[in-house]
Amino acid sequence: MVIRSVPTPVWVLIAVAGIGFGPMAGVIGLLFPTTAFLVKAFSAQIEEEGNEIIEAIQSVGGTWWHIIFKGLIPVLLTGLISTLGVRFELDVHESVILGMVGAGGIGYLLEQYIQYYHFSDLMLGILLVFVTMFVLELILNQLRIRMNKTS
Repeated sequence: MVIRSVPTPVWVLIAVAGIGFGPMAGVIGLLFPTTAFLVKAFSAQIEEEGNEIIEAIQSVGGTWWHIIFKGLIPVLLTGLISTLGVRFELDVHESVILGMVGAGGIGYLLEQYIQYYHFSDLMLGILLVFVTMFVLELILNQLRIRMNKTS
């Protein structure tokens, strides 16, 4: 809860203070809030769906491995992948913004293009981000469709 309550830009600033400007500071700055969010989301999904499954498998003598791989993962896989996809999409968005304030990556390049009035390069960078997000959305939608067909 403490990690999730601190905004991502603050985590990036802490990482920048520790290791300096660059892409690694952005990665480390995104690592903490992303991990905290995923742990919270996954545990909430398991608590919501998993109690009956856990009790049922335990009642027939199933081990911890049976509970995880035969009970929880098949039931929760679609939701877990969906949550991962949404968070990855948010991280891509945040990385562009964080790059514009010095964390490196394409956001840093976009900031440089704005600063030096290289608008054709800026447009290409924006288009690259758009295409990346569009392709990511297509892949996640196809994955959701396939997951729903198998369940």
